[in-house]
Amino acid sequence: MNRQQAARAEIDDGNEVQVLDIDSRKPFAIVLPVNAGSITFYDINGNTLLYQRNPL
Repeated sequence: MNRQQAARAEIDDGNEVQVLDIDSRKPFAIVLPVNAGSITFYDINGNTLLYQRNPL
């Protein structure tokens, strides 16, 4: 679900930052490799969001 209305995710692998736009009104899922680096989610106002990481 997307209760916090995430609108953007930034994935920083140490070499580059990949930006993913997210529809803040819809649920979403992102599957990443173990070595994806740091991930930051932002709401529609540009504020960072807390999230729960669920490693497989």
